[in-house]
Amino acid sequence: DFRQTLPMVSKGTTVDEVNASIMLSYLQSSVQKLRLTTNMRLQFCGDDADRTFSKQLLDVGNSTSIGEKDGWVIPNMRNQFTDHNWLKTHAILTPKNVAVNDLNIKLLEQLPGEHHIYNSIDTVLYIDEAVNYPAEFLNSLTPPSLPPYNLHLKIGAPVLLLRNFDPPKLCNDTQHNKDDDDNSLGDNNFE
Repeated sequence: DFRQTLPMVSKGTTVDEVNASIMLSYLQSSVQKLRLTTNMRLQFCGDDADRTFSKQLLDVGNSTSIGEKDGWVIPNMRNQFTDHNWLKTHAILTPKNVAVNDLNIKLLEQLPGEHHIYNSIDTVLYIDEAVNYPAEFLNSLTPPSLPPYNLHLKIGAPVLLLRNFDPPKLCNDTQHNKDDDDNSLGDNNFE
């Protein structure tokens, strides 16, 4: 099943990962492409738990698992999100940042309150460079070292700070909640 994770190349590009895979192997010329049409895992398992697990694997492989199972990722999120001890025991791991952003937005939609979207700055220092780096292109990028262009927040929603803003107060891995009267990222306010 080629939907599985490809070989990981430390600090490598997509080209490096393809070069490390079977696609550029000396064996590639001997490989015959076959189409699998029957889920054999479902054929040989007898109980419902195995069938459910097999279907979940196929859903993940087909990228259809998110959104179809309300409450499956974090059950009872709407009632538990204010309990910091409960949140500390739950984590979601995904292979790509795009999936993290999608999950965060879906979970945020489950919480009560008004949805706020904050955009990062998208101007260039020198106007002549604007042609080389269009704002639409820059806004579409989601590199791992930078936050997303659109930051989605709700009042009362938990936020995990991953970068130091103000070392005495707002440091790495500290949890915050936005209060009703907080409206800025200023001195003591965090949204």
